[in-house]
Parts: sequence; structure tokens; C-alpha cells
Amino acid sequence: MTEKAKPHFGLFAVWRLIAAILVMIYHFSAYGPEFYQALNIGMERLTPMLDMFFIISGLLIWFHYADRIQSWQSLRVFIVRRLARIYPLHLVTLSFFCFVALAVHFGVVSTADPERYSLAELGRELLLINAWGTGDVLGYNYVSWSLSAEWFAYLAFPLIVFIYRRNGLIGLVTLLLCCVAVLEGATKLELMPFPTWLEANTWGAYRVLADFVLGAILADCILRHPVKVKSHLAPWGLFALSMIMMISGVSSGYLTIAVIALSLYVAGCIDLVSPEKGRYLRPLMPVAAVSFGMYLWHPVLAVTLLGFGWRHILEPMQTVPFTAILIVGLIASTIVAMISARLIEQPMRAMILCLAESRKTKRQKASNRARAIPAE
Repeated sequence: MTEKAKPHFGLFAVWRLIAAILVMIYHFSAYGPEFYQALNIGMERLTPMLDMFFIISGLLIWFHYADRIQSWQSLRVFIVRRLARIYPLHLVTLSFFCFVALAVHFGVVSTADPERYSLAELGRELLLINAWGTGDVLGYNYVSWSLSAEWFAYLAFPLIVFIYRRNGLIGLVTLLLCCVAVLEGATKLELMPFPTWLEANTWGAYRVLADFVLGAILADCILRHPVKVKSHLAPWGLFALSMIMMISGVSSGYLTIAVIALSLYVAGCIDLVSPEKGRYLRPLMPVAAVSFGMYLWHPVLAVTLLGFGWRHILEPMQTVPFTAILIVGLIASTIVAMISARLIEQPMRAMILCLAESRKTKRQKASNRARAIPAE
């Protein structure tokens, strides 16, 4: 598909925003009084929302890059672009937690789990391998495990494309079944230290790989076998059903993922066939566009605004309800993410891409000079 022909997938953007907000509420609630502590525990049932986030990522990556990867050069461009997208903000937020680690080391602040601030964990996070089963703690910026997992999926993406080109949709379905079988086996044999691979985080790279493959399958089905959907009520209804299934806890993880996948397929079809039906979502797009930033910045706000501001200042004063500070945290995370996107992420991304392009130009000039030298 040409760039102009590719849909914008407004529903996906809004659903990712909802997932980011729910993650923020989940982490912020851990700082609150008894009611919010119970809410924090109850929200653990919403774990499949993270899988939805990763499936959408795989689907969008497939739409934008699957037909572009044709050579080693195009593969290099893909890897550089993905790294430029995720690493700048990861490095900035990780730097903040490095200061927290120094404060813990010198006894300025205390923590119940000092191992999360070890030098080994810092190295894993800098290399983006902290979700590859290389450690057993969520250290520093604890949500960065998802970036590590996505990075693993990016590196494996060319293999997914290769399998598709050799074996088509059947190849992708077979790959997904193999991924699930291996994950189930690793869980049963306790190689993966989680009750189910659908809850993996320090081993989340392999969970996300399966989600990416599912996203690629959905993208191919949307492109080649779209169904006509008259309104957004159908995808929203399926999305609501998946939420009900998560909250009630009455269904297996696989069934919930299946309903999520169906909702994404229907949503993708309507955006592909009738993109004008998503006009009502446009006011949310500026915020939805920074859901990634909200996700990475909110632990910083959790530590500063809630960990310090609430627990050490406002809670002892008993003048401000926790609900108010939670709402402030959500709003502050959104504002910081929007500022960060403009002043930090975009300039740093442009710098990385510019450096990569300049190196490419130098290599081409060197190659051209080598060709110009006559053979002896």
C-alpha cells in the first residue's frame, strides 16, 4: 500500500490511550489508601490490555514496514527508525531513575528492593535486554521491560516477514502456534518463572513476539479479507466485551485475547473501508499520539508526585484527598508527554536519523571511490 492509502487507525490510537491510562491508574493506586490498594490488586486482571497494546504495535509495524523490507539496506533503515523512536525517551527517563539510584546508594531515600537499582540491571536496561530473561527484577524505570520486549520483536520482525513471503498466512499462523507451544512448555517446565506466559515481564520479549505475530496475522486479514462494518458500535462492543471478561475473570486468557483480536480485526476493517466514520475521534488524537510518552513518563510522576509529594507532604497534612492527587498525576503525565514529544523525542529522533543518514552517505562515497580506482 502507498503511504496515502494506508489508514490512520484512529480506534487503535484511542484504545492504546485507554490502555496507557489504565496502566497509570494501576501504578498510581499503589501509593494510595486502602481502597486504592484494593483497586491496584483488582486491576491486575487487566493484564491482557498490555497484550492488546503489543498486538496493535505488531499490526501497525506490519502495515508500515512489511513491504519495505527488501534488502539489508532497508532492514538497516527499519532498525534505525525503530531505535530512534523508542530509545531517546527511554534514555531520558532512565537517567532520572539513575539519580534515584544514587539517592538510594547514599542513603538519601530508602527502598524495600535495592537490587532493582544494581549496576547489572542498569546495563541490561541500557542495552534493552531486561525483558529477555536476563534478570528477575523490574528495575529503574520498571515499565521499560515493554520497550525491551518490543525491541526484541523489532529484531525478529524480518524473520516474520520472511516466513510470510515463503509460506503466506499459513506460515504466520504456524509460527504463532509454535510460539505459543514453546511459551506454554517453558511455563510448564518452570523455565519461565510465571504462572502463565501471558503475565511475563522480565521474560516478556517472548510474550511480545507472539503478540507481534498475531498482529501481523490480523494486518494480513484486514488487507486481504476485510468485512464491511456499518458503524463503530461493533468494534466498541467487542472492546467492551473484552474488558468485561478481564474484570470478571470468568474466562481464560486465551479467550480474552481472541476477543481482543476480533475487536482489532473489526476496527481495522472499518478504518480501512470507511475511515470517515472515525471523525468523532479526531479531538482525542493529540493526546492519543503521546500515549507512548505517557506510559514511559508516568513512573517518574509516580515517584515525585505521589511517592514524595503525597506520602511525605500531603498525606500527613490530611487536607487533599488521594483522588485529587491521582487526577493531577494523570493530567501531569499527559502534559509532560506532550512537551517531551515536541522538545525531546522529535529533536533526538531527528538527530539519530541524521547521523545514520550521514554515515550512509559516507559509505556510499567510499564505495564509489573504490569503484573508480582501476584494477591492476
